[in-house]
Amino acid sequence: MVTLKRPLDSMGFVERESRNGKQLHFKCQRDFLYYCLNFYYPETFNPSGINPQEIDRQKLFGTPVPKYLAWTQTQFFHAPAFLRKYGLALYINDKKVSSYADLMYQLLFSRLSYEKAVETLETQIQNNIATAIDIPISKTQFILFDHVMFVYGYDEEYLYVLDTLTVPGLAYERVHDDVHYFRLPRALVKKNWCEFGRVWRVEKSKS
Repeated sequence: MVTLKRPLDSMGFVERESRNGKQLHFKCQRDFLYYCLNFYYPETFNPSGINPQEIDRQKLFGTPVPKYLAWTQTQFFHAPAFLRKYGLALYINDKKVSSYADLMYQLLFSRLSYEKAVETLETQIQNNIATAIDIPISKTQFILFDHVMFVYGYDEEYLYVLDTLTVPGLAYERVHDDVHYFRLPRALVKKNWCEFGRVWRVEKSKS
């Protein structure tokens, strides 16, 4: 198994917040970015410091929106600039995201084959770069639902991912009872892959 060069038990595991007894939806991108910040700056971004709920409260990435507006991505309007303050850059499918317009363009129009996605993920893990897999999990006639998960490591059969909740219908296996850490079968990723599959990464800026 190949993993990031950070002990798993040092990652700042968090659980998705709840409202009226139900866990909130459409927060996976926020939670991925939190894990990236925790990976690079654990002294600042951690469960008792700046955690996902605090990110929303302070509107660090943008103004949180109701779930029916999550598709607009305006809740991430300031995310590229916020990452830059910490010397980090966001990429989707190997394309740099420097603004909200870049974010929307890459989400709508960037394309990556399954084979290239897996190759990219493995390279980034080997280079100790925070990365995520973004796969479709269900779709209706007009809406496709996807899910972004921080990837900690991989082996021949699985990707090992950090999540903040357990997604119903997503056939991944929880590894530890006390944290949201899962084995995600490569076969499932390949089966679900389509033109909207993506690989995200956040890395130290080169400039």
